[in-house]
Order: sequence, then structure tokens, then C-alpha cells
Amino acid sequence: SEGSHHFLLYRTPYEAIPTTRDDGTPIEYLDPEQGVFDCSEGVQVNFTVQQLVGGSQNGDGDAMVDLPPGIAIRVPPKAVLLMNAHYINTSTQALQPEVHVDLLTLEESELEQEGGLLFWYNPFIKAPGQGQGSAQMICDLPGDVTLTNAQSHMHARGVGYEAVLSGPQGDQTIYVSDQWEDVPVEVYDGGMAISGGSRLAFTCRYDNPGMDDVFQGPRSTDEMCMFIGSYYPARPEVDLCSGDPSEPFTTNFMGGEWVGQGSASCAESLTCFQSALGQGQQALAATTECILASDPAVSPELSAAIGCTFTKFTLGENPLMACTDAFAACQQK
Repeated sequence: SEGSHHFLLYRTPYEAIPTTRDDGTPIEYLDPEQGVFDCSEGVQVNFTVQQLVGGSQNGDGDAMVDLPPGIAIRVPPKAVLLMNAHYINTSTQALQPEVHVDLLTLEESELEQEGGLLFWYNPFIKAPGQGQGSAQMICDLPGDVTLTNAQSHMHARGVGYEAVLSGPQGDQTIYVSDQWEDVPVEVYDGGMAISGGSRLAFTCRYDNPGMDDVFQGPRSTDEMCMFIGSYYPARPEVDLCSGDPSEPFTTNFMGGEWVGQGSASCAESLTCFQSALGQGQQALAATTECILASDPAVSPELSAAIGCTFTKFTLGENPLMACTDAFAACQQK
């Protein structure tokens, strides 16, 4: 409906509709009968979500999922699904939002392959105050897949976007846009076959007229940079560009490579990153500054060290012990 920025449908691990957030605080429903509550801080801050199973970025409902007959996203029995709707109202009048979701099903006997959604999020982005900026992230496609569509996701400072596929046939630009709202969906008729071992780099460009630097975040006052695409056959760790294939939902987005724009060595950037970790709530923004200041030539080694640190910490391991090889490789660059 009018004002729609996006709608996302997530699968969760819950066995019943939760009455509290993950931190134990009760959910305060805006509409208890409909089960509607505010999540302005972002869904993943308060709830555990796993696979994305549907969504749209357009008021007219262009679907993110576009799979051929015999291909479907598997949803387990009695699954609890979370609907996340984000609206932006720039008018002086109240909006009356509506969300309609159609889920089409098929019998198990009809399923040929499982499909999924590539839902790749770059957490290290910056739109400098009264300036221009950009951010690039690269994710791997380790096995042969077929991509059926693609789209970008940015917020209001986003002015340019490009997705480039690198594989055996060289580099190929597969998606370009300059829109942050009413985002076009590129549909690949018959599907785009992608060879295993290929990589996909997506770049967001920003123009920020405001005084303050803007970093990643869930609100419209923050920024985002994402690649979204419907594909098959699906693997959870590929869906989310995860840092650990055995824990794809916990380490989502940590398997990426983040490309710098400066001249700092990997060793210098690693020192910068280790200092950034001590900055509390500003740690992510400070890490972003370290990445952007790094030489793009060291992005593989620096990203491996940073990705390992966040992955192991999230899994309850000590990065100083678990990431020694990644740190050593970075120190040599």
C-alpha cells in the first residue's frame, strides 16, 4: 500500500507465537487482535529470525520470490512466521497501511529442488555528511545455482547501485539501479545459470546532504546496502553469506569480503579494527572506518580476519585463539 518501503516474511525457530522478546521483555501490542507490534529497532534486535521466505519492496507488491514449477522454499510444519512491514510517510496525513500475503504451496511429491532468497547485507557502510560515499561487499557462490531475479535495497541517500558477477566467463554486470524506492526487479527469463566458484560484488553509492555521517541501521534515518535475489538450489549459508556454514543463521553476513577505499595495510587496518572493538556502541561504525581506510588489495585478508572475529565471538569462542591463522595472514600484508 501507499508509503511501503518493504515487507519481509521470515521463518523463525519458535514453536509458538512469542509473548516476549528474546531479552524477556513483554511484547506491547499496538493491535493485540491482529498481533501487530512496533519493531523500530529492527527485527533481529528483539527476535530470532532465520530464513527469509517472501517479501516485496514495492507498493504494488512485486514479489521477491520468483521460482519455476517444481521449485519451492521449504517451511516446516507449525512454523511461526514473522511479518515485518516498514512504511515511510513523508506527508502530513496519516496512512492506513495494508499488507496482503499469498503463500502458494505444493505437495512434497511435486518438489524437485529447494529454492531460496539471497539476502545479503553489508554492515560496513558510510554516507559521509555533506558528501558522497560508496560501499562494496562480495559474497561467494560455491556451487552451481540458477538466479531467477535480482534487486537492490538502500535508503534515501542511495543514488546508485551495481551488482557484478565474476566467474569462468569473466565479469558481467547483472543489475544496475539508481532508485532507493519503488526498486526495479530484474527478472531473468528462464533463469541465469551461475557456475560454482563465482563471486558476486554489489556496490551502493550515496549522496548525503545532511551534516552528520550516516551508517548502517534499520531506520529510515540510517542507511542500508543489500543484494536480494531468488535462486535455486538453495543452501542456508549461501542465502545469508554466512561466516560458518554449520551455523548459517547465527553468523549471517559474516562470510563476505568488504572492499576498502584507502591505502592502509592489512596490519594497520587490523590494529585499527582491534581498537574499534573497544568503542562500545560505536564499534560497528569505527570498524567501518577501518575497512574504508584500507587498501582494496588487502580486502581478502582483512575481511577474513574481521569475519572470523565476529563469527567466533558470536558462536561463543575466543577469536584470539580461533582466528590466529587469519590474523597472521593479515599481519603479512
